[in-house]
Amino acid sequence: MSSISFSNIRAHNGSQASGFEELVCQLANLQKPENALRFTRKEGAGGDAGVECYCVLEDDSEICWQAKYFPDRMNPPRWKQLDNSFETALERHPNLTKYIICLPLDKTDIRRKGRGGKKVVSDEDEWNTHVQKWKDMAQKKGRSVEFEYWGKHEITSLLTIDDPLYSGKALYWFNEPVLNFGKFEDIAGKAREALGDRYTPEFHVDLPVAEIFDGLCLNAQWWKDLEDRISDINEKAEFFFKTFIEDKPQLLETEKVQKISELYSVVYGILSDSLNQRDTLFDVQDVQECLKKISEYYDMLSEEYRMNSQEEPDRNGKSRIFSDFFNVISVFS
Repeated sequence: MSSISFSNIRAHNGSQASGFEELVCQLANLQKPENALRFTRKEGAGGDAGVECYCVLEDDSEICWQAKYFPDRMNPPRWKQLDNSFETALERHPNLTKYIICLPLDKTDIRRKGRGGKKVVSDEDEWNTHVQKWKDMAQKKGRSVEFEYWGKHEITSLLTIDDPLYSGKALYWFNEPVLNFGKFEDIAGKAREALGDRYTPEFHVDLPVAEIFDGLCLNAQWWKDLEDRISDINEKAEFFFKTFIEDKPQLLETEKVQKISELYSVVYGILSDSLNQRDTLFDVQDVQECLKKISEYYDMLSEEYRMNSQEEPDRNGKSRIFSDFFNVISVFS
């Protein structure tokens, strides 16, 4: 799905503003807590008492949603509209305990100073100021109200939930299909049905591109493949270092092999931590740099190994151990 643009929202009752309000109410209905007794969508033609919809909880407290279709930016008159809406809601909904304000934009948060060193006031600053103002209004009436902001990010996140109850609203209100798991499953099912007798599991062919999709999805198969590759490279590394550091006679310069061992330890440590924590945000650049340096040693050591092993019978398969290690390093790079 491409990025949702709220300027493209479907009109409802003749206006996009009404469309946005209806969308918010539909999402609010889906997001009501488990202890909600009932949900009410208000008709705003005669005044909505400062809320578009609300739900009553088991303790008779109310969660209210207010939506304003301000698709571009906030300004003093628009903040004033929010002031008026909350003041009305506080008066007309005596059991209001949570007020959720929904706008089709994310708040700016500049955090810098302008000319003369004066702080630039951002939407985040205005929001915090107004929230405190609204809380003070409620406190004067002996009440406590919690506030929550639903902006573009929050609403878009709801619309992309892998559930047709949510993703279907993205398609209806914005003509934006959400490619979730169910959609791909449906496509695969139709393809299998179209193939008919030509498809059988035993004739399935694994293609290299499947590994790309495993990586994109970070599914269990991808982590299993990573674990297998780390195990393979570590096994060949252990043979390599044992053979060319401990065994006699020395066919490679020990100092160079020790340097390779240090570089490999860095790579193995990073990859092992990533595997254990299921974290893909590891230091890729450090891993690549170490693998590159190990590969550079291959050219230096190949000639050295060839010269020193000419008169040494290869009874223990040292040649294979040497090539296996650098081959697996090359592939992993």
